[in-house]
Amino acid sequence: MTPSHAGFPTWLEWSGLPLHLNEKIRIGAWSIFHKIVELDCERNRTPDAVEISVTELATRCGVNAKTCRRLLDGLRKQRVIIQFVPESDDEPALFQVRVPPETPISFEEVAKAHPELRLLERVGNARYARAETPVDPEDPSVRRVVDLYLDEIGLRMNSFILDELIFIAQRFPGREIERTFRQARRHERPSLAWIARELRRRHGQEKKPAQQRDRPR
Repeated sequence: MTPSHAGFPTWLEWSGLPLHLNEKIRIGAWSIFHKIVELDCERNRTPDAVEISVTELATRCGVNAKTCRRLLDGLRKQRVIIQFVPESDDEPALFQVRVPPETPISFEEVAKAHPELRLLERVGNARYARAETPVDPEDPSVRRVVDLYLDEIGLRMNSFILDELIFIAQRFPGREIERTFRQARRHERPSLAWIARELRRRHGQEKKPAQQRDRPR
């Protein structure tokens, strides 16, 4: 299998990230990150969230669920993924690779050392390499989600939580976000993971009838 058909942005393998993650977190962290990237490449034309349970992710990476959760938390702290992980290992979780992930060696440096990788940009090898346009935290749609979080969930705020709220604001319709946050108030242990799971479930259900209507008879 050639790099252009590997289904993985091979520049990441030369970015110093494999060793960095395994040293900073523990052995196995790179395998978990690698699998999330593979799933994103398989399922999404451009970088987006992937849905998979901790149980399945752990099984496919050769670790147990408890270890998988620790590795995922480490990946979040190393700022290479955004995640929403429910309490149950068997429930679907959401993971998204940061663009760009924080790598010891930049894509530009990797490309200079491995000029053959430049030729693969058009087939996706430069995926995740370039930063997206930053989202303004004061954007009205983001500010609304932040306010809902502070009103319904709690007053604790940090950069990780803000990133997750931006993720929600960008991914789901505003009315659904508001409704789900309001319902979270009645939940015994409201959390962003629960809110993201409910939004993902409802959003998927809303799309399904439209897809069915578009099917040719």
